[in-house]
Amino acid sequence: WVHNRTIELIRQHVYVERAFEEQGLTIPEAEAASAQSTADQYYDENEDLIAANGIGKESYRTFYMSQVKYNALLQAYLEEHRSEVTVDEAKGYMDTTYAHIMQLTLPSTAAALMEAANNAIAQMEDEGATLDEVADDVLQEVLPLSGREYTDSSVSEYLSERYVSENSTLYGNDFSLAMLAAEVGSCGLYTASTSPLLYEKLPNYETDQQFEEEHFAAMADEINARAFEEEVDEKAGALSLEEDAAAVRTY
Repeated sequence: WVHNRTIELIRQHVYVERAFEEQGLTIPEAEAASAQSTADQYYDENEDLIAANGIGKESYRTFYMSQVKYNALLQAYLEEHRSEVTVDEAKGYMDTTYAHIMQLTLPSTAAALMEAANNAIAQMEDEGATLDEVADDVLQEVLPLSGREYTDSSVSEYLSERYVSENSTLYGNDFSLAMLAAEVGSCGLYTASTSPLLYEKLPNYETDQQFEEEHFAAMADEINARAFEEEVDEKAGALSLEEDAAAVRTY
């Protein structure tokens, strides 16, 4: 695996260097100096580990700058192709990639708190109440049970909104996939985290205007970023490299 991954990175490095030069891109002097300083600092702080794997400081600098050039190529690609993404395409991408949820963080999984949470879920399901409508009552009940004081700012401290994707690190993969598949308005209790959460699935956006103003640009860039990565992988993978077996060392 290490050998194959090394070859992949070398191919990508060669492709990036060539593409960067062919497109006539440059890295501003201040940005290049900052990147080199960051690379040197990281290398110095981790020299024992990096050097033990046969990577010298100059090689690490070259690798780091290659990532800076990769990002410059990406930004140029995004600017060139941003207008090619349609609103409907961006909406479809968002709706299959993200789930918008409201969550109320609870202090603990104590039985009394879980009972209050389940009562709130029943109220939401039976009466059509929303999480932001029941949040205040839930916190007034559960915070004192956990030895915490309820205040006027408690709701703003414990209630929040997030966009969940399959790659979200705050939740288990099962929960993320379930939220992507769930209907808007679905609610429940998530306990597989440091603090349990009451949650409700919300629409990703309320109106077409809101989508275009708040989400379209980001979704278009994500679509194009994926296309860029695929293009780089394809073109870099097509490069023919000749290995020098005599230069290969085992560390």
